[in-house]
Amino acid sequence: MDDGILDIYKKSIDINNKKVSDGLNEHKRDLSIVYSNRGRAYINFELYEDAITDFTRVIEIFQDLKDNNQDLDDELLVQAYTNRGKAYSYLDKQWEAIKDFSESINLKENKLKKSESIDKLLLAQDYRDRGMSFMQLDKPQKSADNYSHAIEIYNSSDLVQTIDKNEFSALYMSLGIAQIMIKEFDKALNNLNIAYDIQKKLYDEGNLLNIPVIITTLRSRIVANTKLTNLVDVNRDNNLVKEFMTNIF
Repeated sequence: MDDGILDIYKKSIDINNKKVSDGLNEHKRDLSIVYSNRGRAYINFELYEDAITDFTRVIEIFQDLKDNNQDLDDELLVQAYTNRGKAYSYLDKQWEAIKDFSESINLKENKLKKSESIDKLLLAQDYRDRGMSFMQLDKPQKSADNYSHAIEIYNSSDLVQTIDKNEFSALYMSLGIAQIMIKEFDKALNNLNIAYDIQKKLYDEGNLLNIPVIITTLRSRIVANTKLTNLVDVNRDNNLVKEFMTNIF
């Protein structure tokens, strides 16, 4: 852990807190920026509780400024909810994570309704991350709905041209797995085939692959194709294991 950068953030927070205490309320904005930056650093250092504290402080400052009819860049608020949601998810506090991802999604979609520009990549990622949290809570239908919405956002914009293809493949794979859990096997197989095709294209182009995604996609395709209920059944069938081992690409 880089204690130096955290020391710098602490000194900056102390300075701005002092200025705010002296009545210089315009420094609340600076304070929120430093808290946001330190919160992201805490996530990188896997200090998730500390990150949650800092992002909560950003949200509180935003509310304080709003109550006093002062403006704060609401992009910081959106980021605070997204990043606090990630910190909660890393701590396996999935319901708290879902609440924060939902706040971020609502703020972004309200901007879209007002014809304001947003980063649709971040919106898609919020849906993806909320889907992952629902999966951790064994809510595959809600998970599938969120993954589907993320994919829809990617495919309805130019994002699909720029997104990391391993990440895109993993998203289709995750949707397929969720659909297996709710026994929508045909839909699952279709999405797992898309995940496979993306990986196959990467392989043909000589790009680096996400091997766990490839393996999980292939095993899940077998589950969807045979309508078996889980991977344990796949592992018990020697013929299926042979198919899995010999048909990677």
